Amino acid sequence: MTVSAKIKALLKIREKSNGELAEHLGISDQGIRQKLYTDTFSISDLIRICAFLGYELSIADEQQKLILNESDIKK
Repeated sequence: MTVSAKIKALLKIREKSNGELAEHLGISDQGIRQKLYTDTFSISDLIRICAFLGYELSIADEQQKLILNESDIKK
């Protein structure tokens, strides 16, 4: 499952629209559609999307787990 497919599924579960996500990210509706179509998200995008949906981004391997939230984004 692609990152875009996972984001779309979580949007549906949380009853949020692409437009609401675009507004949260500060981009146009067309911009979010393009990101979802091309499956191109920066780490900053992913952190902000997770926050919008009520999650934290977690990156893990067998030895370490890294949890990122909006405070980790450079302003």
